[in-house]
Amino acid sequence: MVTTAFPYLNGRLHQGHRYSYSIYEAVYRILKNTGYEVVKPFSFHTTGVSLISRPSRYLEDVTLPLEIREKIIENNWNPLLDYYKKDLLTKFNKVGIDTDPTYYEYTHDSVRYLSFLDSCFTKLESYLNKKTHKV
Repeated sequence: MVTTAFPYLNGRLHQGHRYSYSIYEAVYRILKNTGYEVVKPFSFHTTGVSLISRPSRYLEDVTLPLEIREKIIENNWNPLLDYYKKDLLTKFNKVGIDTDPTYYEYTHDSVRYLSFLDSCFTKLESYLNKKTHKV
């Protein structure tokens, strides 16, 4: 499995995204082309307060469609998330970063995503020595 931090859908992509996801894509392709069976989950991070802590940021953004800004006033954030998701996927496609749509979910309401995280930590647990960890 090849994975990376999921992009947070609170704004448009920047150069850091391109850098991080290019590495993710390169590792995936190298493994795939050398015969490994590789899973590459990809989703959209939508938890936390960063998105909803400053609604004025989005309400004042005249580049966002009016319908989206009106939904934010109603405390409906999904149209904004859909807008940024479409923007992100379009830009990833332009630079050759491939994503698997079977994993497209928003992390704030995804049972599958939370189950995936649980399974990862369960598998990694055997590598951790809880007795000597000081934190």
